[in-house]
Amino acid sequence: PNDDWRLERVSSLRGEDYGNVDLWQMVLPQDIAYASQVQAYLRNASVTTDGDLTLNAQADGTVDAFTLAGSVAIGGSVKGGIALSGAGVGVENRVRTVVKAFIDGSAIIEADALELVALENTRITADAAAVSIAGSAAGTVGASLSVGVAVAFNEVSNVVEAYLANADNVTARGDID
Repeated sequence: PNDDWRLERVSSLRGEDYGNVDLWQMVLPQDIAYASQVQAYLRNASVTTDGDLTLNAQADGTVDAFTLAGSVAIGGSVKGGIALSGAGVGVENRVRTVVKAFIDGSAIIEADALELVALENTRITADAAAVSIAGSAAGTVGASLSVGVAVAFNEVSNVVEAYLANADNVTARGDID
């Protein structure tokens, strides 16, 4: 190990109490500049190698959400019975990630082959279900109304880039990918 690299923004969600809704909060940044980032880069550096030079940045994200709402209403009377029931649920998931592999501002880059790879694999699975049941019984008139609504909103706003910029002298004896 040396001091020439750093690891940023690492977190683990294991052991969290997801059942306590008082601890829930929205943590989505307003601007993509503040999104989570995965970057592999050389900036203002020179590299000479007898082998291949590969910069690989990859982000894999998964969101699985299930939300259920339910309601039951029963009305009864000798003359008239009315039952009204309603249930609604909403699920919202947003992911913002910057994934970059790049070389910028380098004086000399020499390698057998040069490969810059930026990959992003985000998957969101959101299930929302609303169940509503209403029933009425009456001697004369009985009326029941039941409404269930489920809404799911998912957004993936990622920036994925692989590029070579402001490099004065780039030599690859093989492929540049």
